[in-house]
Amino acid sequence: MEGPSFYCAYLGFTALSKPPTNLSVLQSTVKELYFKYRKSPASGRSANLKLVQNGVLVVLYENGSVKSELFLDFSSVTFVEAAKFLAVKTSSERKPKAMFVPVDESKGAVSDKNAFLVDKIYHFLISSTHPPLVVCVVRRPTGVKALDCHVFALDTIENSLHISSLIASAQMPSGPMVKLDSGGDLARAKGGFDRGARGDVIRTDYGEYSVYRGPQNYDTPPSQR
Repeated sequence: MEGPSFYCAYLGFTALSKPPTNLSVLQSTVKELYFKYRKSPASGRSANLKLVQNGVLVVLYENGSVKSELFLDFSSVTFVEAAKFLAVKTSSERKPKAMFVPVDESKGAVSDKNAFLVDKIYHFLISSTHPPLVVCVVRRPTGVKALDCHVFALDTIENSLHISSLIASAQMPSGPMVKLDSGGDLARAKGGFDRGARGDVIRTDYGEYSVYRGPQNYDTPPSQR
């Protein structure tokens, strides 16, 4: 059996110049992807995020059919956080500010000095409801060494926390494999993903990533809102 699966919107990725140490240094990166998505929801790709024994399988859909898939190896993940958009009180309603903070408040508050000005065309976000996000930074598996920050919009806070906690618990390249909630078939995962023997690396619109070639019995995603 494989791990849990979640429908989400994939907002895309942005390349980073250096590894992030916390969410504070990713404010502009997440803002760019999230604001683009909120301005034009169609820019977010309908996706299925599935946790398998040794990584995260992201199945991207287009017009209800599987378009492509990305496999993010747990050992390539350098940072993961469940995050949310938060409006910050200011002295001027004409110059609202906001920032992205951890969903898990026990991780500590993000300083207001990291808040950014919200342009007029995005003022509607200040009074809007917001989906929880999963922010995940990974190393590219081959080619030019680079870090990419991927952002996913989930349906519930619980799901965003569940995903981020499972990925975080598996960030041990040489340590024991994490046991997924629904079991997990390590042999099948290894058989379906063998970068060295099969060269399972492709270049897609979303960058260069290893492709998982396991069973492809994916469900059709719900229609975009």
